[in-house]
Amino acid sequence: MLILVPFISCILLLSSKVFGGQISSIFRDNVCDPKISAWTSWFNTQDPIINNGNDIEDIAIIRKLYAEASRCESVSNVEYSVSQISNNELGPYQTIINHNGIFCTGSSASRCPNYRVRFCCPLTTNQVSINQCGQTYQSPLQRSSLRIVNGLPAIPHSFPWAVSLQYKGVHDCGGVIVDEWNILTAAHCLDYSNDLGNYFVRVGAHDRYSSGERMPIAQLILHPNYDENRSTNDIGIIRLARPITFSNEIQPICLLDNVCKKKSLLLNQNSLYLDC
Repeated sequence: MLILVPFISCILLLSSKVFGGQISSIFRDNVCDPKISAWTSWFNTQDPIINNGNDIEDIAIIRKLYAEASRCESVSNVEYSVSQISNNELGPYQTIINHNGIFCTGSSASRCPNYRVRFCCPLTTNQVSINQCGQTYQSPLQRSSLRIVNGLPAIPHSFPWAVSLQYKGVHDCGGVIVDEWNILTAAHCLDYSNDLGNYFVRVGAHDRYSSGERMPIAQLILHPNYDENRSTNDIGIIRLARPITFSNEIQPICLLDNVCKKKSLLLNQNSLYLDC
């Protein structure tokens, strides 16, 4: 009987999911102080299937791969989720989460889960300035009765968030700067996903053809319920290939919605929605 007890205990240990899912993290929560920091997008740089069962999401490597992560010289928090579970929940893989990222050691016989990760990193000077959105260093014309139809020439750079969307050098649509990476526009303006090399955003311009700076585009994101025929949900986001540098002539607009209490626009690589 005395011999059977440790034998049974060993069997129970081997059959425990805790054995296969050991996770050690230095973080106690997923808090990221919005006053001084912000979460990055989600990253998934390695696949355990082709990495001998291991999954390493290292911020040092991610910084080299993604311009967005360049601000992450220091990391105050790390959040993770599982994109694909392990092929063997009972296998002896181990996951460690620290300021450098997430590190899972497994084997080809017992792969780690396929993790994705994001980092809480300090805001850049540009991003901090978004808290002072809607700032203009040139006062626009006031009390004009001709602000829309026919209109009047604007005082140069009195609307520093306005941009020109240009295809093959020709103005196609307008938009506004949301932050250093994103432009808000209409979904019907985003018909060039297959030809981004000829589609640019011109920022900081007064004359849309001879001033400002052309910014390359990385991604066009349409509202998931956009209906071209009915022109409903006609809104989209342009994700830039490199960040905007703010100046007196280039500033982000403020985003407000009277219906939404939190009044915030949430952005990621695949979706656009108001957090109400």
